[in-house]
Amino acid sequence: MRAISTIAVAATMTASLTGCTLLTLQATQLKYDAADGVSVQLEGMKIEGVLIVANADNTVGNLVFVAQNTTNEDQRLTVQWPTATGDRMSEVQTIPAGQTARFGFAGYPQVLIEGAELVPGATLDIYFQAGTTPGKIAAAQVFDTTWAQYENLAPADPVEIADDDTQG
Repeated sequence: MRAISTIAVAATMTASLTGCTLLTLQATQLKYDAADGVSVQLEGMKIEGVLIVANADNTVGNLVFVAQNTTNEDQRLTVQWPTATGDRMSEVQTIPAGQTARFGFAGYPQVLIEGAELVPGATLDIYFQAGTTPGKIAAAQVFDTTWAQYENLAPADPVEIADDDTQG
């Protein structure tokens, strides 16, 4: 009888201490964005690390993201955002077949968000569409350059080309 009661107590303790794991989804199985930026899965394309870094007066933002074309064909990626006046602005990029393209990082092309309300700490809905399939919205967080890690991600000033008559 003593052995049976010991087994019963052990079984009760095991069930009470681990019972939640039988009913609860393990957090390690959940997909999430572990760093700043959000991700969007499109048909044939993965968009990751989407965030915006605004300039000092919050009038222009640099859209930072990585786009991975998972198909065997070049894909047109349309990026669209709302302006402060209610209009929508967009830019189209071509992502080569099977390639990964980076935008907004030092040394890579920038997608400049202009005309939008850029409030550091808030989000701006950015619409991504690959090819002609329906797209998805990413709620991109807006950052400024207060944190040192974002200083080199601020929008670059446009390069002005001076008239130079000495060239010939």
